Amino acid sequence: MSDTDRPHPSTVVLFARNYLAQRDSIAKQLRDAIANGRTRDADKLMIKLTAHEKYIADNRLERFRKS
Repeated sequence: MSDTDRPHPSTVVLFARNYLAQRDSIAKQLRDAIANGRTRDADKLMIKLTAHEKYIADNRLERFRKS
């Protein structure tokens, strides 16, 4: 199946993939903040990451992850 034959993803799928990518980005920023001793940044990022994780779990967004 070529890319032109593949159906376009819905807005929901695009939103979910974007939200999952944001979560992954926040997790990376958190690891960097911890590794560099930036505890204040790490605290803020942990709150943000926790909120993203809860939203993802509550709405079962993980099923939209790109394979």
